Amino acid sequence: MQGYTRSGWPLVVDFRPEPESRTWIEVAVDGQVRHTRLLDEDGRRGRHQVRIDLRPGISDVARPGLYVIRSARLADGRIQRDASGKDVAAHVEIFGIGAGPKAIGSVAIDEVVFEPGQLRFNPSAQDRASYSYTARSEFNRAAVEILKLDNRHDQIKVERVKSENLVGVRLGRSPRGDWDGRRDGEPGPSVGLHRLQVRAWFNSEDRSWVGAWSPSAVIVSQ
Repeated sequence: MQGYTRSGWPLVVDFRPEPESRTWIEVAVDGQVRHTRLLDEDGRRGRHQVRIDLRPGISDVARPGLYVIRSARLADGRIQRDASGKDVAAHVEIFGIGAGPKAIGSVAIDEVVFEPGQLRFNPSAQDRASYSYTARSEFNRAAVEILKLDNRHDQIKVERVKSENLVGVRLGRSPRGDWDGRRDGEPGPSVGLHRLQVRAWFNSEDRSWVGAWSPSAVIVSQ
């Protein structure tokens, strides 16, 4: 996730690691990792939130950064490594991440709903999926996006098929949006598995930002 970063900022992550895995976050500025922090030791807690403060030395002013969450499999309490010496990756599901004063306490966008689980594309019947979310803080910019996820050779390809830009996010539950299963600007369906992504941020001096994803997915078929 790309977003602004600054020394002393709070950072919160809502995630679910696999059992017998170790999960940590790296924060990089100008291509160099400036901060590494353990998020979960062994994956036994299931889904939970972790709040940390970014250490001094990252930057005295808000600067663009890269937040990378990594998870590795464990064996007898140690990280497994393959024949080349690299960590054996474990799956970790991210539901939300945010940094800055507006991300204090919990992820500022949560309760992301995207349903139903199955959507059969039929132009004449006009079946639709619905989506909504809850804002715990106000932001002056946001984007609501539907992402198609395609798992190929153990690598997940992510493609944005719908995007809505918003000016201003108010506290509370958002109005319900809907989606007919099409790609933006195309007549045909986006067949496959999709999740909803909500991003919100400030374009002022504050620079706080948050990203949240729906726990559930919508599968579009013809």
